[in-house]
Amino acid sequence: MLIPNKNIILVDIGNTSISVAIGNGKAIINVARMDTNQDSPGAIRRVIRKVLRNIKVTGGVLCSVVPQLNGLWNREMTIAIGQRPFIVNHRLKLGVKLAYPKPGSIGADRLANICGAFHKYGHPVLVADFGTAATFDVITSKGSYIGGVIAPGLRLMSDYMADRTALLPRITINGTCPGIGRCTEDAMRIGAFIGYRGLIREITEYLIKHNDLGHITLIATGGLATTVLKGINLRFHIDQNLTLYGLYRIFQLNNAQ
Repeated sequence: MLIPNKNIILVDIGNTSISVAIGNGKAIINVARMDTNQDSPGAIRRVIRKVLRNIKVTGGVLCSVVPQLNGLWNREMTIAIGQRPFIVNHRLKLGVKLAYPKPGSIGADRLANICGAFHKYGHPVLVADFGTAATFDVITSKGSYIGGVIAPGLRLMSDYMADRTALLPRITINGTCPGIGRCTEDAMRIGAFIGYRGLIREITEYLIKHNDLGHITLIATGGLATTVLKGINLRFHIDQNLTLYGLYRIFQLNNAQ
């Protein structure tokens, strides 16, 4: 039996940004985001206060792919809620069988996505998370997580070109693409946006074909999901709070009564 719906503080630390929110079983509320490089105790306390407001919470969950920040956030969350948060790892109950050779190598954010997608959308399901990196994770019709794909994120690809060349500029990841590049920025924008659609399409179709997934539900999350999926002919459902929802479910599953 799962615990009754209670207010839980949820923290997802990514390479570029950090999401903090409250989960209450019915919704993910008071979502706040901050840059990962804002790693001072004062900045962390401010965002936690902003999210908590006057809400009484009974626990917390911390998901991180930036290990050097774990101790600081663990300490600040403990001070704020009066108890240590759960730190997501493969040993916690996810409700999903990890049919994976080395489950300890799966990123905490991917574990949260797997858990969230399984409980919210059923199976088979493919979760694509478009952040600093792009990850694709697959749960089969039997309810087993079998693995996935890791690819560069769109911003990482475009920034790399600017960083590794003498003349190519850094482009913004927004706007629309022209039919042809008549300046360097437009040429790069077409290469990034249209080329990235091809990456998404090819990886998705490859996973479906080579794993006999049939009629699979496609879920997308991450800060760039809306941008990179614009104009693509795949039926992805965008769920920006999927990772946070997964964290709430992990808390429930590991506090069963």
